[in-house]
Amino acid sequence: MTVEGTAPPLGTLFTVVNADHTAGDTAASVSGPRARIGRPNGIAVASDGTVYLADSSHRVRKLTPQGALSVVAGTGNGGNSGDFGAAVKADLNNPMGLALDEAKNLLYIVDRSNNRIRVVNLTSGLISTYAGGGSAQGPGYGDGGVATAANLYGLRHLSIGPDKALYLSDQNRNGIRRIDPDTTVITTFIQSMNGCSGTEPLKYYDCGGEGCDMAWDKDGLVLGARFCGSAMNTSVTWGIARRNNDGSFTHLAGWYNGSTADGAVATSTTLNQINGIAYDDNENLFFADAQHRIRRIDATSRIVTTVVGTGTAGYSGEYGPTTSATINSPNDLGFTDGHLVFGDEANYCVRLAW
Repeated sequence: MTVEGTAPPLGTLFTVVNADHTAGDTAASVSGPRARIGRPNGIAVASDGTVYLADSSHRVRKLTPQGALSVVAGTGNGGNSGDFGAAVKADLNNPMGLALDEAKNLLYIVDRSNNRIRVVNLTSGLISTYAGGGSAQGPGYGDGGVATAANLYGLRHLSIGPDKALYLSDQNRNGIRRIDPDTTVITTFIQSMNGCSGTEPLKYYDCGGEGCDMAWDKDGLVLGARFCGSAMNTSVTWGIARRNNDGSFTHLAGWYNGSTADGAVATSTTLNQINGIAYDDNENLFFADAQHRIRRIDATSRIVTTVVGTGTAGYSGEYGPTTSATINSPNDLGFTDGHLVFGDEANYCVRLAW
């Protein structure tokens, strides 16, 4: 990622979109730091370092590795229109999670207040509805049919799996749903179970608001959500777990009524609400903590440390050490050219840990 002026020393934090951290909606193509945006609610990063971001100004934007920001989808008006036309002339309503399929050059968008997933063909620039808009009732809400006939509600996060399927957190349906890449048939992949028994080792409970972000390791889907069972000291609490092929979960982080401090192994650390998760190239797991921090689980030691933020909400520390800076409600995160990039939601900006 290119920065304006001299690049900062390693280990420092700076803003790559909306450096004055004031809410706005810059429609023109400009340098990222000079643009104004709404609350950044979704991040997806391409292999070439391009960052796609969704914000509460009802737009999806693209930040190039050279630092230029432009609109990919949305007019800035909240609405539901424009299918089969140019994405920049289509109305979105509160876009959030993003997922990028680079093989097909497709960008999937959570169109949250429309209860749909939209897809932009980045080659043609055209947009269409990929899922949602149906009225099928529970318990399946359209499972087994095409995704455009499904009833979706409370969408937040998206992820492309190694099987090329699209996975989505359908929070008000209490689960993770999967859309087949060939047939577009939708099914439930992870379903919340009623009740919570301390006799079970670990079970998924719910998304808990902003949760249910997804990442992938070599063994399966990794989920930041609320879990319960004996592995979590019996009570419902925030954690991170991997879904195994048999539907069971492997406990990776989180513990009820323990210490929230850095320096302990992840499975004995009590976590706050988890708003985003991502792996780096070395299999270290990073997560956005609702208590205004981004934390890291070491791939080898499994120790939790804070890498960005102090735990106090604010906007400070530009071009200073990442752990001395203040941030405010971080959410989606990713990596561009090995550097951590994240939405600093309540500061209306995107920041990068150099």
